[in-house]
Amino acid sequence: MKKLLVLLSIFMPMAVLASTFTAKVEDTKAFKSVNVKKLNADGDFDFMTTSVISPDGNFSYSEDVKKAEVYTLEFVTANGQNPVHQLVLLPNENVNIVYGIMYNVLAMKRVDGSANMTLIQQYQNEYHKLSEKAIEIEKRFNETEDKTKQFAIQQEFYALMNATQAKVKSLLNANQELLAAALIAHSEYSNSAVEAKNGILKTIYDKQKTLYPDNFIVKEIGKLVENSIDVGKVAPEIYLPGVDGKKIRLASLRGKVV
Repeated sequence: MKKLLVLLSIFMPMAVLASTFTAKVEDTKAFKSVNVKKLNADGDFDFMTTSVISPDGNFSYSEDVKKAEVYTLEFVTANGQNPVHQLVLLPNENVNIVYGIMYNVLAMKRVDGSANMTLIQQYQNEYHKLSEKAIEIEKRFNETEDKTKQFAIQQEFYALMNATQAKVKSLLNANQELLAAALIAHSEYSNSAVEAKNGILKTIYDKQKTLYPDNFIVKEIGKLVENSIDVGKVAPEIYLPGVDGKKIRLASLRGKVV
């Protein structure tokens, strides 16, 4: 029996948690390396490594990922204009992304192996398209002094912006379980009490609070949801440090000259 167990341990595949991210940068030679940083439990990004981009544009990163992790990728240039992209990695995941110059910026051209990164790509593309269209609309607006035409052009832009925001919310609703949805929702709606109380922030938090209970972004959304304020209601107590370092209740200053 012991011999059988030894043989099984030799020939049966071991559970591997290592996740690998491989990427290629096309259309430009401006980027020389990538600084990889990982989001920690306190909301800070810990430096992990610098990955050198090869002459043909390839670079990679690998880690034994035990749970869903969020990273930033800082693409380093000689002139210091370093675009930063987000990366989500899950355990035992192999992700490949092709970056390139699109809409005059570094963008994801193709994503393979990651539903999270596909969602981020779709989200970014919606705003890239909005930005490109906005430039054309602004040009038409500046070419005329007719107030009626300018008003119509403004309404065209507002309609386009509303359509983009509706598309983003539709993407989030269709992917509520993805950690990338939490990242996007927090970025888009962290100042919206409506979305925190009954909207997309609450929807995503209810879905993810058991999936990613230790993730900083999910916990931040939880704070927004659990402390959402109805219009007309008194805001929760706020404490601020005084000149002596001691905390002061903001309410204690009501009616006083500050």
